[in-house]
Amino acid sequence: GVVHRLQPGTTVFGRSANSADVVIDDPGMSRRHFEITVSHDHAVATDLGSTNGTLLDGRPIDSVSLSEGTVLTAGDTPVTYSEAGSFRE
Repeated sequence: GVVHRLQPGTTVFGRSANSADVVIDDPGMSRRHFEITVSHDHAVATDLGSTNGTLLDGRPIDSVSLSEGTVLTAGDTPVTYSEAGSFRE
């Protein structure tokens, strides 16, 4: 998979290069699907009103705190959070 390093602040994930910071080529994803906000001691993922939702353990989330190994699914793409500040798709 591809590793994306996250900087402090908010990073938007989606399928549109015009509106997402991290572009994932998945037709099941919205242009702006979800975002991750990283602060000095934690990270939070928030769905951005996507058509198919952002899932954690098969259930849609609005917002969720991330910990090592958290796997979210956006469209057909699983993404895994690492506390080293990266996300793997």
